[in-house]
Amino acid sequence: MMLLVERFPVRLAARASGAGGNRARQGRQMRTNRVLVAGKNQVYLEEIEIADRPGPGEVMVETEATFISAGTELANYTGLDRNVNTPGSWCEYPWPSGYANVGRVLQVGEEVEGFEVGERVFSFGKHQKVTFVTHGGPGLGVNAAGSLLVKVPESLDGAVAAACRMPLVAMSSLSNTEWRLNDTVGVWGLGMVGNMAAQLFQLAGCRVIGIDPAGFRRDLAHAVGIGAVATPEPGEIRSQMDSLGATGGLDIAIDAVGESAILAEAYKFVRRFGQLTLLGSPRREHVADMNPLLSHIHWSGLKLRGSLEWLIPLTPQTAIDESTLHNLETVFDLADRGRLLVEPLISHRMPPQDIERAYQGLLNDKEHYSGVALIWED
Repeated sequence: MMLLVERFPVRLAARASGAGGNRARQGRQMRTNRVLVAGKNQVYLEEIEIADRPGPGEVMVETEATFISAGTELANYTGLDRNVNTPGSWCEYPWPSGYANVGRVLQVGEEVEGFEVGERVFSFGKHQKVTFVTHGGPGLGVNAAGSLLVKVPESLDGAVAAACRMPLVAMSSLSNTEWRLNDTVGVWGLGMVGNMAAQLFQLAGCRVIGIDPAGFRRDLAHAVGIGAVATPEPGEIRSQMDSLGATGGLDIAIDAVGESAILAEAYKFVRRFGQLTLLGSPRREHVADMNPLLSHIHWSGLKLRGSLEWLIPLTPQTAIDESTLHNLETVFDLADRGRLLVEPLISHRMPPQDIERAYQGLLNDKEHYSGVALIWED
């Protein structure tokens, strides 16, 4: 498919242009570019018109870098997520993609405190050159994604800062499980999120086994310090468990892919009263007899846990000792100090005009594409 920018006229954004966009703006219009998933396997860069200034409670951001989520974005791009055809759903076609944006503040609207023009910020903004982020003011829910705006250290590379969205997803597996020092954790899937989860559990003092069929991903895991890796072959997993002293079974097994077929195998390696955690979002249909898994849960006291990041409050709340804001600040600090290795997993830095090539590479060339940052240069 060819890039279709020239075929589409400039138009007003039909949806919120960026993470925010729900509050009234006044003034003239300006042009900017964004990535649009128009339908199944259709993606291109389009030019749209947006307001030339932020509304009350909004911050206007000029994008430096965004990062592609190989899970969520590609599931919507390929139509694997069935909600793409559901009217009113969050990912209904046509869908402006992206949720990892780093840029600089261009303008600050009324009612916004704590941010100034020129500051470097992270948001859940789209793949869009100029975007708006809602920050402050009434009506923001506990998990209003558009309200997240976090300052980024100047010392942190822009692509790395945007890619920190992936360890932020992975952090939910630590927030939503009951782990202890020296626990043995098996992570199925060593893509960006799985690799980050493996690193984070290891930083937390756990013994980690990374499991993936792709040699390229296993090699990457080794390169960032994950000492025990294995293919999904049961004998190889057992051998790595023995080498870590986990002869009684894993304390925690994590599906970082979102494939139900993985759960049907991973539970077999978990000890009595252990935990089986769903970090990836299950989307693909899987037909199987549930009795073996349910019997294991019943007889072994296995805990089945969901680890969706949106189960965690966006900002600190009374009597809740977890927040996305704190997790993101932790990830930035670890990455900035070189304790969490993010940059080795950014295999490609590409201009937004190459969005189709980026999506296709992440889909079909997993031996070379581990992570793609879009660089929004003028």
